[in-house]
Amino acid sequence: MGVDKISDFTINLIKKFLLEYTEKFSKEYLDKKFIEKFAIKKVEFDLQNGLWIDSSFNLPFIVTKGKKEYILLVPKKILAKKETWISKNDFLENDTEIFNTIENDELRAKINKYFYDNLKIKLNKDNEPEKDYSKKSKANALAKTVWEFPDLLDYYIKFKEQKKDEALKLHIADPEYINLPHDTNVIRKEFSNKN
Repeated sequence: MGVDKISDFTINLIKKFLLEYTEKFSKEYLDKKFIEKFAIKKVEFDLQNGLWIDSSFNLPFIVTKGKKEYILLVPKKILAKKETWISKNDFLENDTEIFNTIENDELRAKINKYFYDNLKIKLNKDNEPEKDYSKKSKANALAKTVWEFPDLLDYYIKFKEQKKDEALKLHIADPEYINLPHDTNVIRKEFSNKN
């Protein structure tokens, strides 16, 4: 799914919405010569009978290797950048800012001490041991700290929820950076390089 890395399961859940959204947009804004009827599998799940229902939609298309392939449009508000707003990487990169949100002084002091005690030791210019405040050392210490104090994740999530307005600015992808169909070869190369 490109940038969003949405699972097949999630796509199946929103597939009907995306198909209807694309069909409606196409009818309103595209010339009919760029639209064709496509038979689509697994459009929605019939809970009563326990099976997927197929349907057909009038969708825009591109021609690749002589074959017409339909295009699905996705509303900007549900597109996301590579990293999610609340994630392990974001947590590990927050540089202990989350500790300051803990109102319980005793708990905050315990967490700070545990974190500090788990920073790696390195030798300074004078060959004396000192705490290593590198990004990697802090991320490792923070990972150990959250294993010891799992409630820290609740504080992190609460902290992020309080900054939810930033999520809309930082998490929504810019349309000009979305991989469009003509970028398929680039996407394939990216995936093959990762295997």
